[in-house]
Amino acid sequence: IKEATSQLQLYKNQLRLITDGNIDLEITFNKLRDAAKANRTPLAETIDLFTKLRVTTQALGKSEEDVLKVTNNLSRALQIAGADGNTAASVIRQFGQAMASGEVRGDEFRSLVEGLGPALAIMAEETGITVGELRKMSRAGELTADVMFDMLKNTEILNEKFAALQPTIQQTEIAFTDSFKVMLAAIGEASGATSLYQSTLDRLISVMDGVSEALTESPFA
Repeated sequence: IKEATSQLQLYKNQLRLITDGNIDLEITFNKLRDAAKANRTPLAETIDLFTKLRVTTQALGKSEEDVLKVTNNLSRALQIAGADGNTAASVIRQFGQAMASGEVRGDEFRSLVEGLGPALAIMAEETGITVGELRKMSRAGELTADVMFDMLKNTEILNEKFAALQPTIQQTEIAFTDSFKVMLAAIGEASGATSLYQSTLDRLISVMDGVSEALTESPFA
């Protein structure tokens, strides 16, 4: 219960940066939890991706719903591409940097091509252009953050391709683990065990600090 609660507290602290009050926080958390299950991705990665995109796209005037849709589609694109953890992290980092800078530059574009592979080709073809043309736009400084964002937001074929994939045992285990953590955290909160444990630690910290201060002031210390 302690470990599960600690992890959920970290997740929710991330979301506090981009939400307005506890009600908005819980609504957003539940949306992302549903998204993680639907996209067969870990809850931690889904929250991290959404938070980064929400922060970096605020200057572009993107709505929360648009960012959630791009979070879903980017997660699914990575699944279609078969990206491992390191590759997925690199794509998310480079995509976030592109959103923050307003354009997709050479290194960022190369990272997206390598990480998304066939998924990027599918989305590009859907918009009527090729990956090669996207590369030329990137070199010419014409591949803006808006173009990439809208490509991910508006794709439909990508979702069809994703729906055709069968969930793996590993993905089912990830969903099970996340649901188990959420349940344990809820048990800890409902039973009062979490608040009791935390208040006990706070009292012990105060006692230990008092002892340390007394010994420091003591002439025999």
